Amino acid sequence: MMYSIGLFYLPVSTFSLICASQLAFNALFSFFLHSQKFTPFIINFLVLLTISSTLLIFQADTSDHGLISKGMYAIGFICTMSASAGYELMLSLTQVFFTRFPKGETQTKVFEMMIY
Repeated sequence: MMYSIGLFYLPVSTFSLICASQLAFNALFSFFLHSQKFTPFIINFLVLLTISSTLLIFQADTSDHGLISKGMYAIGFICTMSASAGYELMLSLTQVFFTRFPKGETQTKVFEMMIY
């Protein structure tokens, strides 16, 4: 639902770039939940993603989404970021579940997790 709201208020290019922040949330949650270390490749990726996201501020407003106010744009931005963070948190917690509780990742356990 939050992805839909974000896509409604944002241009597709902005939406897709913000959705790419899901990878940054993956690195962040992996650091805290799985004790994964930051390698130079991960740091390089995070820097490039941050720079490309900040370039959204300086883009020329040549599209015809002038009907959308800055408040609606902010709502779309917040909803898309929240959806990306929530989805990545769900995936990281699923991985924590598979590593700690059932002692293995079998096809049956994956199907059971999907059903639950």
